[in-house]
Amino acid sequence: MKHLKYLDVYIILTVIFGFVLDVTVVYGLNESWSSYSKDGTLCYYCSPGTYFIDDCLTHNTQAQCKPCPTQTFITSKNIAIYCKPCTQCDHVVRNFHLAAVLEKCTSTSNTVCGCKPTHHFVQDHGGLGRGHCFENTKCPAGNGIFKKATIFSDTECTECNLGYTYSPFDSYESCIPCTEHCSNGTHIKYPCNRTNDIVCEKDKGLPTQTNQTKNNNNTMRIAIVCITVIPITIGIICFIVLIKRRRQERQSDSFQLKDFKKDVPQWMKDCIINDVVDWPKLFGCCSSRGLLLPDWESFIRLLCRGSDMSIQGERIVAIAKESYDKDKPQTRMYHAMDLWKQKNYTGDDIKMFNTFASAFRNHQAIVREMNCCC
Repeated sequence: MKHLKYLDVYIILTVIFGFVLDVTVVYGLNESWSSYSKDGTLCYYCSPGTYFIDDCLTHNTQAQCKPCPTQTFITSKNIAIYCKPCTQCDHVVRNFHLAAVLEKCTSTSNTVCGCKPTHHFVQDHGGLGRGHCFENTKCPAGNGIFKKATIFSDTECTECNLGYTYSPFDSYESCIPCTEHCSNGTHIKYPCNRTNDIVCEKDKGLPTQTNQTKNNNNTMRIAIVCITVIPITIGIICFIVLIKRRRQERQSDSFQLKDFKKDVPQWMKDCIINDVVDWPKLFGCCSSRGLLLPDWESFIRLLCRGSDMSIQGERIVAIAKESYDKDKPQTRMYHAMDLWKQKNYTGDDIKMFNTFASAFRNHQAIVREMNCCC
């Protein structure tokens, strides 16, 4: 009976071993798991970045595989029937506005997600890979970096070594070595601590009687120079400024008396009351009378050239054209003249009026010459 019992055990073990062997023959998994056999045909696994479609057609060749579609991947040799979808970082980082793609997904590797600069990622407990981005901690004053923050870890700080290193403010940097000694002629007033470097001050020597006398004499000389030279200099400057102003006033008076109404049409003279120009009225008369049309652009250029602002002429014309339609030339011209006044107004109405009148006369002369030629 005992022998029969051992025989039963042997038969059971033989059946189990035979079943395992049979499974191994059917699927043919070798030690490296890079190939399999089916119906006696040996097929190799699909390469990373591809997935399984069907068994190989001939012995000892790779299975039929296809490349992973866009936004999918497989990292190893396989006989998978589909590729895994790439991870979306805004699904991993809960405060997704701080998410950043550290490495893009490829057919052979998944997306590597992290955080924007100066932040690190902390995974939630039991969060299945999800988590939050947190700002890297600055080491407070008196402390320096022991270990810099990484993609997945915060800053580690260490206290500065008293008397040897210091850090004056919050930072991501290491502690700064203390200055060892003061320069010649100075001595240490305050030693280095964890937040400040050493503070030096000049050596204080007792002045001799001779040095004190010299200092007093120098002070007296400086005082005498200040009392005598400075008032004289100020007086000379004031005198020169006064003379220049009087000359300018004379030239301005002469300019106003001789030129401001010379060869000017009456309708332009009517725009001046007590040497004050009614600019809106003047611009309105020019626009409504049509004397400067159709070539009002040339008049604006002449006007800017007479005001030493030739470069502005083209700009003013362009602004006027952009601001108003082509079928409103009078409005364009009025707007251009008003821009000239805004950019050139100095408070001297008569001088500006003479510039305006001169440009008007020159423009009318050019128009007459063109008409004669025609």
